[in-house]
Amino acid sequence: MSYSPLEDITILDFSHRLPGPLSTLQLTRLGAKVIKVEDKSFGDPFDGGSFDAMDSSFSDWYRTLNENKEIRKLDLKSDKEEIAKLVKSADIVLMGLPSKVQKKFALEIDDFRALRDHGVFMEMTSSREQAFGMHDLNALAKTNLLALHLNENSRQQEWIAPPFLPVAGVTFASHLATEMLAALIHAQKKKTWVARVAALEEAVQFLLAPLYSKALSESAQKEFLHNGRYPCYAIYPLKDKGYLAVASVEQKYWDRFCQAFNLDIEAPLRFSSEAGVFSEVARSIRALEFQQAQALSEGLDACVTLID
Repeated sequence: MSYSPLEDITILDFSHRLPGPLSTLQLTRLGAKVIKVEDKSFGDPFDGGSFDAMDSSFSDWYRTLNENKEIRKLDLKSDKEEIAKLVKSADIVLMGLPSKVQKKFALEIDDFRALRDHGVFMEMTSSREQAFGMHDLNALAKTNLLALHLNENSRQQEWIAPPFLPVAGVTFASHLATEMLAALIHAQKKKTWVARVAALEEAVQFLLAPLYSKALSESAQKEFLHNGRYPCYAIYPLKDKGYLAVASVEQKYWDRFCQAFNLDIEAPLRFSSEAGVFSEVARSIRALEFQQAQALSEGLDACVTLID
C-alpha cells in the first residue's frame, strides 16, 4: 500500500521552470493532487519556450518535473470562472507569477479570500532584499559556496563552467515544500488563510550556508572530504571507459574496497592528502576495464559505484 498522507490535499500550482514544479512534484509523491495552471500565451518556458529553445534538455525537465500532475492551459484574462472553481477546490495555491501579473488578472491573496474561507497562498520570489532577478548561480555565489567549485588553477582559465545541477533551485524547492506543509497545518487548524512569501536567496542561506560558514570560508582549509581532499572519497577513471566513484570513508568499507580491488593501503591512509596515496589507488583502478570493475564491485558493500 502506497504512503499517501496528502491524498485529500489539492494544490493549485501557478509556478513554472524548476523550483515550484519540483516542490509540488515532491508533494504529489505524498499523495497530493496538483493542478498546474499555465497561461495559454506564456506557458512554461521549459516547455517549448525560451529556455527550451536555448537548451533542449529543459523539455525533458518539464516532463519529469510535472509527471502525475493535471496541466490546465488557461487564458488568465478570459477563463476567470474556471480559475475561480479551481481556487475553491484548492488547499494550497503556489504563486510563481509576478505581482503585477497577479494584480492584472485578479490572482492576489485578497481575490482568493473571497472564494474560500481558508487555505495557503505561497508566493515565490528571488530575494526579499533586492527587487531584481536572481538565478541559481547568483544564489550560490551569495553563500560563497561556489568557492568550493574553484581551485588555484581557476584564475588561469578564460571561463569556468558552473556545477551541472542547479543546487540552489533544488534547495529552494525543498524549502517551498516544507513551507507549504507548515502553512497548511496552521491554515487548517485556525480555519484561516495563511499568506507566505518564500525567497530563493533566503532558502539557500538557511539550508546551504551553514555548511560553509563565514568562519570556515575564511580559514586556510579549502579542500574537504566532499570535494576531494582524501583518496577514500574520489572519482577514478577506468581503463577503457567510465569511472569508479569511491566513498569508502568508514574503515570497514575501506578494508572491503582494498581487498576487492587488490590494494595494500592501511586504513589510516585513506585520510591522507598525499598525492602518492591517490596515485596508488588511481593506478589500480585505471588498470581495470569497465567489465572487470563491474564484476569486482557487484554485491560489494563498500560504498563504491560505477559511472558508465
